[in-house]
Amino acid sequence: MKYFLEDEIVGLRKIELTDDLTRYHQWFNSQEANKLNTHGIFPMTLKEIQDYISVNSRTNLHLSIFIKETKEHIGNLSLQSIDYINRSGELAILVGESSCWGKGYSYKACKLLVDHAFNRLNLVRVYCGTSEHNFGMQKLAFKLGMLEEGRRKGAIFSQGEYLDILEYGIFRNQ
Repeated sequence: MKYFLEDEIVGLRKIELTDDLTRYHQWFNSQEANKLNTHGIFPMTLKEIQDYISVNSRTNLHLSIFIKETKEHIGNLSLQSIDYINRSGELAILVGESSCWGKGYSYKACKLLVDHAFNRLNLVRVYCGTSEHNFGMQKLAFKLGMLEEGRRKGAIFSQGEYLDILEYGIFRNQ
């Protein structure tokens, strides 16, 4: 399998319409996988997933995460809202396979994408936001070298309550 970006453990590549999208479709509709983000509020059809991945854009880079040893597709990540004037982009990730949570795959995948953002796309800042209850994403942001930049009070409705969104960012020469 050819990857766009890779290290010794994970490989990242653009998901294709010819790929088996069953798992991807399940992840976006999984309440467990999406309880701390804004996916899973409305069900997504397979057609909507296909439309989403078939958009060609220079402002959104959507990639699939594979474990290289097993060639297992475990999730997706993106650098979205790429702004070439302000030279920034937003990092987002969804590891849908719960058996892969907490094993370092997210860090490895995000590290590859952040390095690509700085060294190939010539961005100077990568940022992300996450629910105040998403401790895994908060830990990931810190492990990537991001600093907490702010808090949007009551900005996300999840699990029956309004939660704050914590904002994180990293600069190329940080």
